[in-house]
Amino acid sequence: MAIITLPAAGAARTRPAALRRLLAAAAAWYAERRTIAALARLDAHLLRDIGLAERVETRAVRRMLCTD
Repeated sequence: MAIITLPAAGAARTRPAALRRLLAAAAAWYAERRTIAALARLDAHLLRDIGLAERVETRAVRRMLCTD
């Protein structure tokens, strides 16, 4: 005879939430990488115009993209 165990009542709700958080983190990381790549293509004059140093800092991009 096989024993079947059912997940706890809250377990089904946490999996989609965890997946949403994982996808949101992946999307944020991708946006950060895309922004850094786009800024790296700009020359020093354009970077100064938007208030960034010639070398694009990852921290600056994170501050720009931060939604908290």
